[in-house]
Amino acid sequence: MPVLTPRVDIANARLRFASGLIANLTASRVSVEKTRKFRVFAPRTYVSADFTAREAQVYRLEADEAGNARIASARQGAPDREPLRLQIEAFARAVRDRSRPVVPGEDGRRALALAHAILERMAAA
Repeated sequence: MPVLTPRVDIANARLRFASGLIANLTASRVSVEKTRKFRVFAPRTYVSADFTAREAQVYRLEADEAGNARIASARQGAPDREPLRLQIEAFARAVRDRSRPVVPGEDGRRALALAHAILERMAAA
């Protein structure tokens, strides 16, 4: 939706996968706070990854010893390295060594197709 300009300033997409997993993606050019988060909702599991803070919180619905439901949580940090730099280094290494890339081109193509589908839906709205 346009907020401060005639173009799209804030976009939100909810992706539902065949596996039942749901991902909410939000992008904003007008937010005061720089936020880079990725949230995933799956049966019995919720993951919130904060790319700015480089950490993730994972919540799982589990049963305790008596069979009672409880929410278990865990926090996991990421290496203190710039993610884009790591991607570029991995790509360069695969090209240099002629080795299998960490992320195959087919996955990149599918991600790009999904991004285009989201843009098409935004344009139609």
